[in-house]
Amino acid sequence: MKIKILILLVFVIQLFQSQNIEKIEFEHSNSIITGKGIKITIAPIRNNTKGKAKLAINKDGEEYTLRISREKFVNISNAIQKIKNDTIAVLDSYFDVSSSSITTNDNQQNKKSYYATHLTKNSQYCEKQKDFWYAAKLIIEAAKLRMEDLIGY
Repeated sequence: MKIKILILLVFVIQLFQSQNIEKIEFEHSNSIITGKGIKITIAPIRNNTKGKAKLAINKDGEEYTLRISREKFVNISNAIQKIKNDTIAVLDSYFDVSSSSITTNDNQQNKKSYYATHLTKNSQYCEKQKDFWYAAKLIIEAAKLRMEDLIGY
């Protein structure tokens, strides 16, 4: 009986100490092109028995919302947690530089941000950018957009 109580106590402590992503924000813009950009906010819907998440999308000033499954939200969260560096910049000099950011807030009010410049089709093969690129791809696809919608992609 004591062992069952101890196991239950350990489980409850781990549950409260685990950091779960509660909100994801993705932004993409180009410093040369003003008024254009993408902003996507993803957050679980409260009091939802199916565990769905709501996406608020703003693409070039056009706003709309979508819902995704809990599974997709968890896949995006897991991909973000695999990003190794918080800032990933391309070393080459580009005149027309795009920038992207992913910001997460967890259930303990911690905020973590990741930044990348000049995402391209080849970013998926770049050791430094591939994790950020994959997380961005999952977010973009969840918003019913394409990677080609990113300015400068």
